[in-house]
Amino acid sequence: MSNLLKNVVINSIKARYYNKKQSVPSYSFMMQKFSRIIAFGFGSGLFTLIPGTMGTLFAWISFNLLHINKLSSLGFSVIFIVLVLLGSWACNQTQYSLGKQDSGYIVFDEWLGIWLCLWIFSLDGDLSVSKQIVIFLLFRLCDMLKPFPIKYIETYFKTKVKANSFASGFGIMADDILAAVYTILIIKLF
Repeated sequence: MSNLLKNVVINSIKARYYNKKQSVPSYSFMMQKFSRIIAFGFGSGLFTLIPGTMGTLFAWISFNLLHINKLSSLGFSVIFIVLVLLGSWACNQTQYSLGKQDSGYIVFDEWLGIWLCLWIFSLDGDLSVSKQIVIFLLFRLCDMLKPFPIKYIETYFKTKVKANSFASGFGIMADDILAAVYTILIIKLF
């Protein structure tokens, strides 16, 4: 099983980053617009390899440093909705600037996905480091494998929704929010 998982992860990385020959956006490119700072996860998405995993790692660290788990349900819900709207706008603007729809370097969607997972489990009072590691790994796996209907929804937003629209930016956010829901359900059920 571990070899299968290892091969899936390695092939996913190769398919996304080696074959597309996509150049890494620069720090100066990011700093030119507020939307890019948000979309690139405050710089955490500017890594050459595995930017999604690095973005998730930085989001995990920021969740703990900002004590987001201390927010009330209402407080987190309001902030989360505002960040989904802000992220949809920022991701759309940034993908337009890059000329590449849903670039792997856009990682704000990973930020919100992992924050949602961590916050939900903080409600149970069990947010140990070992549980956070499981959440991190399972979230990344769900985000990379995109089980049904995540892949379908991602494809729909990439092919059927007008590029350079708020809805296109929301499509970037939607697959990671669904990956978070999968992560939460899997952990809660097992």
